[in-house]
Amino acid sequence: MHDAMFTTKTLVESLQQHSETIGKITNVITAIAEQTNLLALNAAIEQMTAISNEITETMKQLKQLAQQVMQKSKESAVTVEEQLAMNEQISSAAQTLAKLSDQLRATVELFRT
Repeated sequence: MHDAMFTTKTLVESLQQHSETIGKITNVITAIAEQTNLLALNAAIEQMTAISNEITETMKQLKQLAQQVMQKSKESAVTVEEQLAMNEQISSAAQTLAKLSDQLRATVELFRT
């Protein structure tokens, strides 16, 4: 009976040691899982940051393009205004030419008569 109790005690101690080892292994696995989750979270954050940076850069480029379009539109408006002013000057010059031509004809007619 003494041998049976000794064997039982040895088995219980062995089970306790195995249980502690399993507990340590479980703790290591849990720590690895937590680290893996943290790494995955960090990777996701890095990816979102990179995407955010790309969006920011794209928005800057769009803003620059919009500013360029606005500047070209203003330049075009100035060009159109300049063209209209030149057209008015040409029209005025044509009217002046027509008046001078009429005056010239009238003067020539005076000398013919």
